[in-house]
Amino acid sequence: MKKTDATPLGKIRRYLDKAWTFKSNVVTFGKNEGLRHFLKKAEICYRLREMGLPFYTEAKFYYNKGKADILTCVYGEGLVIEVLDSEEQRSVELKREKYPARIVQISVNQEFKEELIL
Repeated sequence: MKKTDATPLGKIRRYLDKAWTFKSNVVTFGKNEGLRHFLKKAEICYRLREMGLPFYTEAKFYYNKGKADILTCVYGEGLVIEVLDSEEQRSVELKREKYPARIVQISVNQEFKEELIL
């Protein structure tokens, strides 16, 4: 294990597709996402930054396992935050089967609280 793999960013970077160009702590638009979805994602990322947690948005996983709205690191483990607006529950369940990290769902109408991800 490289020395940088021990950092929170290194721990979550191991989940990412190496062919994907990624920047940490930058909020990006998803191809088909609406305004409410993007604004909630930006709000959550702002709060993650306040908490001192690194994150990636629109994070592409290795082996085509999907793309997370937000990927962060909590207690040394990867955590996916999926922002729900019009997404069907079945879609989230499929992501649970594929994604290499725990998933937390947050609705665009829900207030973000630290307890939701801890």
